[in-house]
Amino acid sequence: MAPVKPKEPKGPKDQPELSPPLDALTVADAWNVQAKRDLAVANLLAEKGYDEWACYAAQQAAEKAIKSIRHAMAIDLHDSNKWSHDLSDLARPLLALVPKLLPPHLELIALTNHEADGRYPGLRSGAYQSPGAANVYGSLQSAAAIKTAHDVVNQCDDLFGSLQEFWAGVPPWQR
Repeated sequence: MAPVKPKEPKGPKDQPELSPPLDALTVADAWNVQAKRDLAVANLLAEKGYDEWACYAAQQAAEKAIKSIRHAMAIDLHDSNKWSHDLSDLARPLLALVPKLLPPHLELIALTNHEADGRYPGLRSGAYQSPGAANVYGSLQSAAAIKTAHDVVNQCDDLFGSLQEFWAGVPPWQR
C-alpha cells in the first residue's frame, strides 16, 4: 500500500491559525473587565478608610490587567508564572515588546508588596514591620497604590482594545 500524502491546503479555512485562539481573547476580556472592577473597588475602599484593603484591591487590579494582556498575546499562559503576583515578573515579557507600557519598575514593586502586606500583618515587607495593617496603611499609601494601578489598568485596557481591533481586522483564514 502506498504512503498517504498530507492534504494540500485548498482554501482559507485550511490555512494555519496565526491569532491567539478565540477563547484566549475571551479569557483576556474577562481579566480586563475584572481589573477595572477591582480598581473601582479599590477606590470605594479608600473612600471608606479601608486603606490596607484598597491597596490590596489596587494590586489585584494591576495584576489582572497585566494578565489580560498576557492572555491576549498568548504569552506563556501555561507556565508557573501565571500564578505569580509579582507585577515586575508578570510585566517583563510585555515590557520587552512595549517598553513604555507600564509605570516604572519601583512603582510595580511597591504595588506588588500590597498583595500580602495589607492582608497578612506578620508578612510586612520593606518599611512595614509593625503589627496591624490598619496601623501602617493610610490615605497616602492607598492613593499611591490606586494611582499606579490606574495607570496599569488604563495602559493595558488601551493595548487590549488595540489588540482586539487588530485581530478583528484579520480575515479568519489568515489567523
